[in-house]
Parts: sequence; structure tokens; C-alpha cells
Amino acid sequence: PESWRTPMTTANSTERQSVREGVAQGSVMIAYEWQPFGVMTLDGEGRLSFPAAPKTPAIYRFNLPDGEYIGEAANLRRRFNGYRNPAAGQQTNVRMNPVLRAAVPDATIDVVEGATITVAGVEHRLDLTSKSARLLVENAAITLANVDSVKLRNLQ
Repeated sequence: PESWRTPMTTANSTERQSVREGVAQGSVMIAYEWQPFGVMTLDGEGRLSFPAAPKTPAIYRFNLPDGEYIGEAANLRRRFNGYRNPAAGQQTNVRMNPVLRAAVPDATIDVVEGATITVAGVEHRLDLTSKSARLLVENAAITLANVDSVKLRNLQ
């Protein structure tokens, strides 16, 4: 939804300083929720097929029989197309394409299309059009998966 792309609240220099002090004290929380997005299938030619994806930023998770893969995208439709049609120079797409194809029909997809950050008790919507905001949420999700001893297919 459009509302998830609302920029973070503007603060004056005194408020920004207090936010930085809050960060130094460790009072930061990232909140997001995984939403079911669909399943991966194979088309008649054996290529990956994804549910219709919007051209919007998101964090995504492939739930595979042997673990998970968590990623981020500025344009979810284009990112899924990269997995479907990996080019030689796209190392992650080339590496993950056979893993994803082998996981069909048991692979599902979840997405995060909105997230918030709470700093020093003040909540702000994260602008997922910003790469740094997407990486923040992606890395929080990867860290939580590691804490939960989930086998991650990231960087294997």
C-alpha cells in the first residue's frame, strides 16, 4: 500500500541528537510482519514461475523444504524475474535458480511490504524505497532466523 512508503518523520537537530543518543543506548526496535505471497511453480518449459508481483520494494522469504532464503528488492517483479531468468553475471540468481526449481512444489513465498523502526520510544515508518531501510529489515530477519536456528540458504 502507498501508506507504507511514507517518509520517516522530520526532526529538528535537537530531536535528531536525542535519537542518536537513543541509538547509542540500544533502544532500537525494527517491526515487520511476513505476509503469505504464494507458491513457486514450474512452467511448461521447466522454468520458475512466481505469483504476479508488484513493481514495488519488499523484503521476501523463500520457504524451502531444507531452509529459507531471505532477500530484498527495490522492484519485486524484476527481482523474481532475475531468479526465473538468471544472467551469467548475476551470481545469486545463478546459484539460487536450481535450488528454487528443486524445491517446487514445496516452496512458498512470504513478503514484507511495510516496516517501522522505533528509536528512543518514537515509532517511524521505514521508507522501503530506500536501500538502507530494506537492508535493515532484511538483516533483522536474517538475524532472527539465525537466532531461531533456521537453516538459511543465503551465502552458501
